[in-house]
Order: sequence, then C-alpha cells, then structure tokens
Amino acid sequence: MGRLPALLVLLACAGPALAARQLLAAAAEQPVLRVGFGTEPRVPMSSLVDGQPEGMEGLLIEAIAKELGYTLEIVPLGTFEDRMYALINGTVDAVIHSFTVTAERSKLMQFVYPAYYSSGVALFAPNGEIEGVSSWSDLAGRTLAVKEGNYVLDAAPQTPALQNVTLVQVPNIQDAAALVAAGDVDGYLDDSSVLSPAPNLTIVSQLQPILRAPMAIAVRRGADDLAANLTRALLTLVQGGSDAPILGMENATFIALGAPPNPDLAALVANPTPGNSTLYPTQEMECFPVPSDSLWLPADAYQPIYTWEVRGVHNYSCDGGSGSYQLRGWLVNGTDVRNDKHTGYSYTDRGPSGTHFSRFVATDEGNRTELGSIEIIREVGSVGMPSPTDPTVNAQWYRRITLNQYGMFAAPKILYMTQTETEGGELPAGAGKCKESDAAITVPFRSIVTFFACREGV
Repeated sequence: MGRLPALLVLLACAGPALAARQLLAAAAEQPVLRVGFGTEPRVPMSSLVDGQPEGMEGLLIEAIAKELGYTLEIVPLGTFEDRMYALINGTVDAVIHSFTVTAERSKLMQFVYPAYYSSGVALFAPNGEIEGVSSWSDLAGRTLAVKEGNYVLDAAPQTPALQNVTLVQVPNIQDAAALVAAGDVDGYLDDSSVLSPAPNLTIVSQLQPILRAPMAIAVRRGADDLAANLTRALLTLVQGGSDAPILGMENATFIALGAPPNPDLAALVANPTPGNSTLYPTQEMECFPVPSDSLWLPADAYQPIYTWEVRGVHNYSCDGGSGSYQLRGWLVNGTDVRNDKHTGYSYTDRGPSGTHFSRFVATDEGNRTELGSIEIIREVGSVGMPSPTDPTVNAQWYRRITLNQYGMFAAPKILYMTQTETEGGELPAGAGKCKESDAAITVPFRSIVTFFACREGV
C-alpha cells in the first residue's frame, strides 16, 4: 500500500477534520514531480484516460514517484515540440512519452539511465500489407508518412533503407491514417512499440524494425540531482530477475496484447549494470565532481586541451529603461597560445534577464571551414574570482556549465573552461547616464581561455 492510501486508512478513525489536516500536511511534505505526458494514445506504451497516465509508461512513472516519495503531477502535452519546450523552459521537471535517445535530442535535454525500453522504426499499413513490399529495399520510390519530430527524420538521410523514400511529415497519427486511407501515401513510419497506432494501421511484419534505439525519461540539462534520483528509482524497478517490477509492467501491457518480450529489457533485468545492455550504456567518464564548497578544478583530474588567446571588443549600448550602458555582446578572434596560429573566433549573444550565451567556433586559417564549436550557457554556473595561486589575476572559472559541442570540442569532451589574464573590456569610467539615441561604446578586450577535459587514465 502506498504512503497516501495508508494514511487514508489510519486517519479514517481520527475524525474528518483532523484527518483532512494531517493528510494535507503529509502531502505538502512530499516534493512534487511534474511530468510531461503525451496526449496521443500510443497503446500499449502510453495513453491518458481522464487525465491519468496508463500503459507501460504510466505504470512506470507512477512507480518511480512512489519509490521516491514524490507527489506526481501529470502535465498533458500534445506534441513533441510541446514536450521539448516545456522541459527546457521548466514547465515540467521530466518527460516520459516514447522519447527515443538520439544525439540531436541529447543537445537539448538530459536522458536518464537506465532506459526503460527500446524500439525501432516500423512500417504500418492497412492489414499490415503493402502490395509489392516484402523488404525495406522494396520501398524505393514510395511515399510514407511520419510524425513531426520523429527521430527517423534525422536518421533517414544516413539510412540506406530510407534514402530513396519520400517522407511526408504529419502532426498526428490521425492525419497519417487519413493519408494512407486516401492513397496519398503508401504507409506510415512510427516506433515499433506502438502496436496499432490507428484502427486501419498495423505493422508490416515482413519488415523487421530498423534504427532500434533506447527510450528514456528526459530531464532538463543540468538537472543532475533529479536525474540521479530517477536513476536510483529505475534501478530498484529493474532488480529481482524474473520478479523485477518492470517486467510485471511489460506483462500487463505489451505481453497482454500478444507482443514478444523486449530483448533489451530482458538483458537489462538479467544484469542491471552499465555496459551489459543497450538500455544501460557505460556513461562517459566525467572525472569526479567539483565539491560544492570548491570553486577550483582538481588539477590531478583535468588537463588543458586547448588554450586560446582571444582579442576583440566588448560592445555596450544604451538601455532605455535604466538609462545606462549595458554589455550587449562581444566578438573576438583566437590564436593558439603555444604557436600563435589562428584558432577561430568567439562571440556572445544576449540572453534573457541580462544573461549571455557564449560560443567558441574553431575554424581554419581563413575562417572558411568550421572545425567544431562549443556553446556555454553562462547563467547555469560561472564564478569570477582571483586565482588562489595569484590573487592579482582576475579569473573566470566556468563549472557545471551546460555545453553544446561538436567536432574538435567533442572529442575529447570539454568539461570545464577558464578565462584568465583578462585585460580591458570594461565600460570606461565616466560613461554615465545615456539615452537610447547615444552611440554604442566599443572597448578592446583580451583574455586567455583554456578548455579542460578529463586527464587520461582518470
């Protein structure tokens, strides 16, 4: 029996007024977990019935909330974009709705491991048949519908089976079913975890699903504490071998409708440790976390990968509301400190509430070819302070930052950055009150930026 049902039984004998007060107090003590949940039925994976989550994902998120002692608040969200933006802007704490793990999505959100299921891309058609199609190669020249936001759209250009297929994006399954019924498309692509997305669509069983990938709960990037708690609850649910609670959820949903057991879930339950299942990959080494009471990186765990000297300008313009000059951004060119060769350029965009989003772009000598980039969302954790080895040095240490990175900045993965030896860039003394019509002020700027990754062998 869960905590609140048990309290109801105990309080029933204590009088209605006392029972109500104590029940509300108990509920208030529990942290709230706001979960974005799709409104479109994806039986047997998920569905909303009278605002309550059902299907395997419904059973799972309810069990997780109970395990952690959270009060579960379901937030219905209709589309993939709705769920993604609600997560990014903090409307919800987590999302569970057949979120397939992809590299592109990982730039926008943080996936929680272990993943709870896996799915591939399957072909759906009336009666599970398309005349003349018995293999993926037979789809060349055909037209298929796919939902907006489905990961197959990113993967199709690199997937031989889909390179000669025309994909028509639709906002929902109902529109896809209507196009199939009208003969405007030959079939519909969706996750194989949806056994029957619409009454007139069933899986073409002759074609084995492709692009198999894990499905995982998503949280905001940087929500490490919540992610750790969700991982702890998930690990509890996959323990117990054949009696693991998550297998009971699969039996009550997928198996009950005639689907075979998910082989990746079976592998996870058999050995729920990293690296033994595609649902629980070995996570990239993050060295070890910086202690919460420390602002400095442990020197024996991290090593500098790149060191740039950046020279450029800070741009200040007049803010009409405050009547004062505000930093609007900066643009600099970088050179390698070791050999004085060109490395790239850097700039910043102004974000909400006075924040800035900084980007470093590595290029060839003429800025013609981009070799990699890294974006820092400064508001999530940067600290300005003097260096402990040289109190006169003004150092900006970025720690626990959110990084979007690719190319040379992704291998090895950059974890932390420092900005030291800063010269210039400050608004001149005497730049007082201003009007919006006043000219912008440009101030020369120089700094040393160092990019750190894990030290090899740590």
